[in-house]
Amino acid sequence: MNQSEFEKRWLGLFAPQITKKQYEDCYVNEFLWHVFSYQLVANTDVLSGDEAIKAYDNIDKDGAIYIQIWNDGNEAQSAPIPEKFKRSKSVLKQQEVYIVAKDWSWTFVSTHENGWLGPYFYEVKNG
Repeated sequence: MNQSEFEKRWLGLFAPQITKKQYEDCYVNEFLWHVFSYQLVANTDVLSGDEAIKAYDNIDKDGAIYIQIWNDGNEAQSAPIPEKFKRSKSVLKQQEVYIVAKDWSWTFVSTHENGWLGPYFYEVKNG
């Protein structure tokens, strides 16, 4: 899956209620994770900072994929996470990395603003 396909699916699952105006005014068009920093996600269970790291370290990552997105127009491809990315310490050394569960039920994002904005962890709750 390429970057644009990933972005469409990621937004559709983790921020389906976002409007076009919010997409542009809140800089989601530049960094998808702004759906969390601007609190555009209806669910209040978005974790950030140390709580996000703890949640990521404790969740099953088998089959998870990742993509590194930069707003430079270059297309990226999603890929299975490498073994080292199963630990948050390695992911946090990267910027603009989005990791999603095999079934897309959760996402973990390492931003270029970690410590100030991010990292973020969000799990879709059913029911």
